[in-house]
Amino acid sequence: MHRKNKLFGGGYRDKFLFFQVVAIPILFIVVSLTGCASLKEGVKGFLGISTKKLYELRGQGIKRTFDFSYADAFSETKAILKRNGSYIYCEDKKSGLLALYVSEEDTTVVGVFLSEVGPRQTHLEVVSLSTSAKELIAQRIFSGLQEKFQGNVSGE
Repeated sequence: MHRKNKLFGGGYRDKFLFFQVVAIPILFIVVSLTGCASLKEGVKGFLGISTKKLYELRGQGIKRTFDFSYADAFSETKAILKRNGSYIYCEDKKSGLLALYVSEEDTTVVGVFLSEVGPRQTHLEVVSLSTSAKELIAQRIFSGLQEKFQGNVSGE
């Protein structure tokens, strides 16, 4: 019985050979180049849901301070974003980050950082690589928060 041997196209033995010859070296190269610690971030970046760049942009965004609590600011900011059609893909109340796409169609990444200044004062910063997306989201959030709470706003 003679079997034609296609390159890695045969039975179990050929598939195992493919795994040994191709898949394992590729996996080794990827882990070597990215390192184990950044492998998770690399996957997130590939999927388009990384927050690393947002943290790097912190301090360069549009900033405002509002006279109301962190909890109120966080929940209302989230509600404003959802009402305006933004897609929040990462929410971390502990670190004060809302990472989002401008909309489900416009996947420009924007980050909103919230930090408690005092019991009744919260600082917000909107960051993005896109100036227009940053300005649009900041305008939506800041006007929505002012309307909701009638709070005083100060720029930085």
